[in-house]
Amino acid sequence: MSDYQKQIKQHQIEMEQLEKQLPKLAKAAKEAKSLYAHTRHNRAPYPHGVINDLSNAKSEIARHASEIRRLQTLVDWEDGIRSAGSNIKKAQKEISQVQNDLRKQQDKRAKLSSKLERLEEEKRTEIEKARYVEKQAAASYSVALSDGDDAEEQRAEKALRQASEALAEATRDKRGIATATQALKDEVEKLEATIAESNQTLKDLRHQQLRAARFMWADRLDKAAQDFAAMAAHLHATEKAMGRSSSLTDLYVPLHVPFGPMSINEDTITAKAGAISMEQLIAA
Repeated sequence: MSDYQKQIKQHQIEMEQLEKQLPKLAKAAKEAKSLYAHTRHNRAPYPHGVINDLSNAKSEIARHASEIRRLQTLVDWEDGIRSAGSNIKKAQKEISQVQNDLRKQQDKRAKLSSKLERLEEEKRTEIEKARYVEKQAAASYSVALSDGDDAEEQRAEKALRQASEALAEATRDKRGIATATQALKDEVEKLEATIAESNQTLKDLRHQQLRAARFMWADRLDKAAQDFAAMAAHLHATEKAMGRSSSLTDLYVPLHVPFGPMSINEDTITAKAGAISMEQLIAA
């Protein structure tokens, strides 16, 4: 446990103790106000002490809460810097696994979708063909009736009956195919939901990587900024020793460490330059 975490723990303990006292303090303050309101004609003193005890406890709780938030920011920073590299690698490993699973899910969806389309197309083609055959048989039967050829009429009637039965059979089978088709559709919908979850997981993992990378680059930037400030201070001190005005006016470099100065500016460089000796300026 780091020093910051120990401080957080101590603040939490003290805050919990104060919160346990609040009901008692609130009750005492309420009773004191009520008593004062009923004894004003006797000019009883206002119960400042009791009421202040409640206000002070609330203020202390707010102070502890604020300090816990400040310290937690520092803990998060330290943890983020320390774990940045391992967190990036861990997330990348998980990303690779999710991407592999996602490819399998997408391949399965593509196969099921293809099978679904094929089933629907085959059944549609079968019914259209049966309807065409029935239509042709009906036309042949009509011609046979017109010609008055009994034998041909019987043959045409039989062909029409067979075509109609084939169409009815194809239509009945369609209901069975519809059940299988719906089952495939349900499976595709489940895969769509799974794929959406996988994509969201990938997005979350990428965000974790970027958050870890931000800690890493912010830390490197701050360290580089301190090196830059040291060199800038030497230049500033040199120019001042030569009687020149500083070439570093309007300098501003933001810092990301959640403690210490928020930036490096001209004042920072001037302060650092003031502590540099002539020997340090001319040292090779």
